[in-house]
Amino acid sequence: MTTVDVAIESMTELALDLRSTWYHGADVLWMQLDRDLWSLTHNPWGVPQFAASFFVITGFHGFHVFSGLTILAIVALRAAMGKYSGEGVENAGLYWHFVDVVWVFVFAFYYLL
Repeated sequence: MTTVDVAIESMTELALDLRSTWYHGADVLWMQLDRDLWSLTHNPWGVPQFAASFFVITGFHGFHVFSGLTILAIVALRAAMGKYSGEGVENAGLYWHFVDVVWVFVFAFYYLL
């Protein structure tokens, strides 16, 4: 196997991995929208300030998840075309993991407390 074959194989694997990550992230975002927004008919928390802050924080997080999904889609398309750099993939991964870490704190403060 030549170096070119290895590079093409790794680009294909990268594109498949990024596509899988994108589908998982889109599925989680869709489930959150379905559970927290579209099925809401009244304020189950009682206090309007808590509900407002909850939806602002989770909506802001949802926007960043959507932005991360867009970035991952662009990186996956570039990887499928063979036009990616290790730095671009690393930056997309860092952004995605930052959004994930933020969700850990949002979950802890809004769901566990």
